[in-house]
Amino acid sequence: MTEKHRKNFVFILIWLLKPCLKDPLILVTILTLGGSWYAYEQKIARPAMAYQGVPETQNWQQPQHWFRVLRNQAFMVGYSDLRGNPLWVIYKIKAVAANAPSYRRPQRFDRDWRTFNPVKHEDFQRSGYDRG
Repeated sequence: MTEKHRKNFVFILIWLLKPCLKDPLILVTILTLGGSWYAYEQKIARPAMAYQGVPETQNWQQPQHWFRVLRNQAFMVGYSDLRGNPLWVIYKIKAVAANAPSYRRPQRFDRDWRTFNPVKHEDFQRSGYDRG
């Protein structure tokens, strides 16, 4: 992160926290909503998508095994920010309707804003690797 990005991040963080300092009820509301969303993800949404449960780290003391679960509409990814790659993927498979539209594979992909080490489309160009 460059110095300019760091200053912008601090500025945005302070701007977002100003109302919380004036009225602590706003902070309590934000924390309650965030905690409720996290509990929903952990207890309901993720287990409903994973047939035999969401994989867990076997040895949490080794950073190369750390991952974060990123849930999407039709799949979940155990993404390693350290490696810049998913360690596992779970797909939700459903029967395709007879009149379902057919989509072409996009020529480019967008980086995921939820990752700390984002992978861009340009990272694969002239690298010898493909996108899967």
